[in-house]
Amino acid sequence: HRDVLGDVEMIDIADVTCGVGNVFHNKGAIGAYLKMRYHAESGVTKCSRMLFITAHLAAHVKNVDARNDDFKRIVSELEAQAPMR
Repeated sequence: HRDVLGDVEMIDIADVTCGVGNVFHNKGAIGAYLKMRYHAESGVTKCSRMLFITAHLAAHVKNVDARNDDFKRIVSELEAQAPMR
């Protein structure tokens, strides 16, 4: 919402490919990093960091192991690409 736009300190995005050979972008994830200021009850201004992820992974029951492997890889790579604190 526009009311909190001034509290946004940083926005960054990253992607992880999980398609054929982990090269093609037909499967994978995108992460949006967000750092915002907020005012604690004590009156002190603090920051909160958030990561929003959306993913398109392999379908069907037969691909559950591949999905789980892709999930682990996505989390690992997005953590590695996270902006410095």
